Amino acid sequence: MLMRTPPRPAETVSCAQCGKEFLIRPSRREKSVSGNVFCSPQCAGQHYATTLPHNATCDYCGKSFHRSPSGLNRYGQKHVYCSQECNHSAQRAGMSIRQPATWTDGEQVSCDTCGKRIHKSPSQLKAHEHHFCSRKCMGQFYTTSGVGAITAKRALSIQEIGAFCQICGITDLDLLVIHHKDGNRKNNARANLMVVCANCHWRIHKGILREYTALLKGR
Repeated sequence: MLMRTPPRPAETVSCAQCGKEFLIRPSRREKSVSGNVFCSPQCAGQHYATTLPHNATCDYCGKSFHRSPSGLNRYGQKHVYCSQECNHSAQRAGMSIRQPATWTDGEQVSCDTCGKRIHKSPSQLKAHEHHFCSRKCMGQFYTTSGVGAITAKRALSIQEIGAFCQICGITDLDLLVIHHKDGNRKNNARANLMVVCANCHWRIHKGILREYTALLKGR
């Protein structure tokens, strides 16, 4: 019977930034390439921000900072941010951490609330009928005029096609949705629309509803 090697006891070391003493596993200290260890991520960030050369510029606020080679390669040296706050602000403004500023796929569209021009990828254009530059604009749109119009259009389509799930037969209007057979939400031709319940709709898009194959063949 093999005996497991007992773990090595923790060591007391000093933080390379603030000097605070703390316990650390020997394996963690040995993995440090620079030999420096820190008591917290905040101390590590402060240390590297002041001692390492600035090799990157935040694409949101313009601040110069240091980023490891692996961090730069992760985003293709296109979009990098100095903090989580800038990252989140850039996403709210319609920027993407994985899309360079010169990205040509997709197109520029206007925010349906304020009219601001924003860039959307082909998948975003296909998946959404309305586009917004921020969550605030999205909430304002659906709170004021969007929800009523969408609900009325959905109810009218359901009544025209038939107020029941064409797969399981459920008749609860609160659970019924419109499914686009070709996957294009902008193609609202009558032959492309199908009334299903939310559960069957999910199963269709997950590809686990065998009955739906027969319905497609029968179009």
